[in-house]
Amino acid sequence: SLALLLNALPFVYRWIRGGRASDLLKAWALVAATTGAHHVTTLFGAVFIIAPVLALALLQEARRPLPDEGAAHPRYITAANWRGVVMRRLRRIAAPLLRTGVFGVGAMILLFLVILPYWLWSRADPITQVPIPHASRDNYLTKLNAGLIFWLIPYGLLLLAAPYAVYKGLTTKAWPLLLSVGALALLGTGGTTPIPRLVLRGAYDILTLDRFT
Repeated sequence: SLALLLNALPFVYRWIRGGRASDLLKAWALVAATTGAHHVTTLFGAVFIIAPVLALALLQEARRPLPDEGAAHPRYITAANWRGVVMRRLRRIAAPLLRTGVFGVGAMILLFLVILPYWLWSRADPITQVPIPHASRDNYLTKLNAGLIFWLIPYGLLLLAAPYAVYKGLTTKAWPLLLSVGALALLGTGGTTPIPRLVLRGAYDILTLDRFT
């Protein structure tokens, strides 16, 4: 399910920036397949995976001059030029923003259609979900085995690249991706901090938190 969602991202990105119908159809098809494999991936993926890519595409479009504009950008935003800067940015993202809405509405319709048979069946034969004991909710600082299995080993050598990833995220337009990675990393710490329980609320005792890592 996650592999399908990740493969949808290039087509989502290209649809927002280029507007080719073929990219939109491929993005929709892969999102529908993601939902068919596991609907929860689509729900969390829309927030943590698709939304940052949409934000990145819109940020890049906001910096691209329109055909009737010059290539120069003001070095500083001042009281005299801020209104013109804002209006130019809004003009640049008007079409990409519309394409974002088209993708989002279509994806929600597909999500509904794919999940409808399961929803109808679950209404007739409801499932009572009980809390699932899982070591991914342990405090990794006090239960080192859980930290080893659910934190250190999954990240592995990526931990060495983390400072560079943070630096690039803070110094480029990739900051929406950095925010998403940071939020996922925080949720993946399980019971080490109280934040995952506060954010997930009732879902905290049902989800296995290594999925966020």
